[in-house]
Amino acid sequence: MIGGEGRPEDLGTLWDAIIGRDNGQEGQANDPGNQLGSIDARYGFGLGQQSLGVYGQMMGEDEAGAFPARKSWLWGVDWTTQLIGADQQWFLEYVNTLADDFLGDPLPNVTYEHSQYRTGYRYLGRNMGSTFGGDAEAVTLGVFNFFDNGSVARIKASYMDLNQDGGNRVEVVDPDVFYYTASGRQRAALLDLGFGSRFLQGWLNLSMQISDKKLVYLSGQKDQWSMGADWTYRF
Repeated sequence: MIGGEGRPEDLGTLWDAIIGRDNGQEGQANDPGNQLGSIDARYGFGLGQQSLGVYGQMMGEDEAGAFPARKSWLWGVDWTTQLIGADQQWFLEYVNTLADDFLGDPLPNVTYEHSQYRTGYRYLGRNMGSTFGGDAEAVTLGVFNFFDNGSVARIKASYMDLNQDGGNRVEVVDPDVFYYTASGRQRAALLDLGFGSRFLQGWLNLSMQISDKKLVYLSGQKDQWSMGADWTYRF
């Protein structure tokens, strides 16, 4: 993240961000931007007539000695099946965005946060990293079902532990923007349903989310369920 209102955007600042001259080396007010780095890998192989894959991702919120520091992790496995005349892809995924919690001493209120970008690694209140935000731990089991006509259905069930330390560094700078950052520690189960299909020479997506309780965010409380639809036309 670089630039923005009240922040330097000249070529020298861009160069400092690229080479990693950051982390308050010249005073926090002169940091060129908010640097994050990640690496992910996946290994897939055949399993009979089907396939199986394992994957992982490590994200560093900061840098120390030219390597990522204050790390978050994601691990998962996916596999395929062919049932009821259709193809399926299943996955089981674990994510932990509490910095250094997986292999070290936890550092709350670090992941996706920054001393200068007070709203964090977000756009219009929504996380640009993990769906669950920072300081979260979640396990998700899901399946995509691919129909012969090209349509796709999905079901995902998640158990999530949000904002584990209950604290927050996010500043609500625009009251007209809803900030999807958990207010205090919250545990909840979430069911996500979706269906996509060709429609009117475009692609239609339908979605629904249902939680076992109302979640409270910095900008207020959300209902236990929501529905949405979008249609895309390519030309």
